[in-house]
Amino acid sequence: MTALFIMAAPIASATGAPLASLVLTRLDGTFGLHGWQMLFLLLGFPTILLGIVIFRLLPSRPAEAAWLSAEERRFLEGELERERPETTGAPPVSPFSALRSPQVLALALIFFGFNAGSYLLNFFLPQVIRSLGPGTAAGISTVQVGLLTAVPWLTAVAVMYFAARHSDRTGDRVRHAFAGALCTAPWSST
Repeated sequence: MTALFIMAAPIASATGAPLASLVLTRLDGTFGLHGWQMLFLLLGFPTILLGIVIFRLLPSRPAEAAWLSAEERRFLEGELERERPETTGAPPVSPFSALRSPQVLALALIFFGFNAGSYLLNFFLPQVIRSLGPGTAAGISTVQVGLLTAVPWLTAVAVMYFAARHSDRTGDRVRHAFAGALCTAPWSST
């Protein structure tokens, strides 16, 4: 389930790249705006609207979640009540105290590396693809760049799906996580 949830990111990148290239080329000049401005509006407006809708519709507690069964609501409320004494009796801790923990610092560095690689791929892959086009930089169209940019993300979706299924079947989480981290390490160091 975690893999299915996390697959939303590469799916968004795989579908977003071709759609963005279409907006950049086909809607350039619409309402007197450049393609990038139209892209900014078309991506930003639904995000803001969805944020408002989610804020209004998302329940504050499991007891208010209409999509849960009564048994699931009771179970989750019970778990929250069970965990509450563990957190209420603890002395207050500064969030900055975590910065002295070697484990937290190591995980932060790993997380930074994963995200740096992902952002590099998101921002610069279209430019790299365009530069590999036949002849000059103008040898490949913006729409073709968008379509080719989707390929690594679709590959990531397939690998995530099958790796998660294999991990579930074998019960081996550590080796699967390590293999995924090892495969992405070259991207994070570029």
